[in-house]
Formats: sequence, C-alpha cells, structure tokens
Amino acid sequence: MSIQKVVTIHQPEHLPWCGYFNKMRLADHYVILDDVQFKKNNYQNRNRILTPYGVKWLSVPIQMKGHISKTIQNMEVIPDWESKYWGLLAQSYGKHPFYKIYSEELNTIVFSGKTNILDINMDWINFFRKLFQIKTPLSFSSSLGLQSTSTQRLVEICQRHEASEYLAGGGAKDYLETELFDTANISLSYHDFSPRRYSQHQIENFEPYMSALDLIMNVEPNSYHEYI
Repeated sequence: MSIQKVVTIHQPEHLPWCGYFNKMRLADHYVILDDVQFKKNNYQNRNRILTPYGVKWLSVPIQMKGHISKTIQNMEVIPDWESKYWGLLAQSYGKHPFYKIYSEELNTIVFSGKTNILDINMDWINFFRKLFQIKTPLSFSSSLGLQSTSTQRLVEICQRHEASEYLAGGGAKDYLETELFDTANISLSYHDFSPRRYSQHQIENFEPYMSALDLIMNVEPNSYHEYI
C-alpha cells in the first residue's frame, strides 16, 4: 500500500495572511518556491495591515536594478528601511490588546540586520509557524537544481518529494496544465480558505485578508487554531 503524501508549494511571502498558514498546515511537506523571478508590487516584499487610517501596505524596499534576471533568493533590500517600517507597525498596532506580548520579538525580527528579502521573509514565516504550532516540514525549491518551468516545474518538485497529491492554490485553476499531474500519477486538489471574522481593535466593519500580524494583535493566543 503506497503512502499518501500531500505536497504544496508557495513563494516566500512577506508577513503572510492566515490562508498561507492554513495551506501549510494541511500539507505533509511545504516547499518554499524561492528560485523563481521576483515580482514587483506583489506579496514578496509587502503585505496589508490595518492602520488607524485604514488598510495600508507594510513594505520592505527592494533594490530593483536588474530584478528581471534575479530570483527571489537573490533580491537584496535597500539599506536603512527598518525605522520607517517599524514606525508604521508600532503606530498601527501599539494600542492593540496583544501588542506588548510580541513587541520585543517583532522588533528583533525587523532590526535583525539581514539584507536579503528571502531571509527576512523566512524570519516572519518561522515566527508565525511557531505561534500557530505548525510542524509541517519545509524545504526550498532552490535546493533541487531544477531547470524546468511553469507546471512541469511543480510536477518535478512534487516527484522529488514523492508526493501522491499536490495541494494547489485556489487561483491555480486558471493556469495549471492539469494533464501533467495526471501523467505523473499525482492527484490534484485546490486550497479553499475563507478568513474567519474576529474583533479588530476600534474597527466596526471587519477587514479580511490582512497579514497574520493583524490576527495575533487582536486574538487570544490560545485561539489561533480557530482561525488558521
């Protein structure tokens, strides 16, 4: 009897939302897709937070020169970004119920001195993994040395990790070449996640799709499992 193994693959987002971690929790193995081209104005160096003035992007500035030929793992940040970033974070969440619990650790992540966006993003991802008690093993696509692209690349990543099933993002229905998974004898499923409403500090109308940072600033730590 063959062992069933669900593999999912995702780029290393910055300050990911709750759905990112729900997808991670559902998998038996999670592959960080770090050797694909960096996308400007995407989620690789920024995410949405809720400020006193509404929804804003919390961003790490990237050195964009030559970015078209660079992968995520090779993208460097513009120096001295930390103070402005921390100022917006602290201004946005400093009066929230659970800010004091995490402020020191958040500050340590922001002012780590790291200069590569992958390293910075992984600090955040691992911070949230710990809080949400997610034990799913992680690996990086760059460690595989693959030359393929698009759907074939995803199939080969799954094969390398002996996947019986690939858990794709909901939006992947629009671009995946599903027949390649059929040929590889890998079943295909799609992640479906809707954010659960929680009380947001001094906000009447719930704003979904925020970074998971918003969740931990507003929700009791022993309740995270209800939202991830």
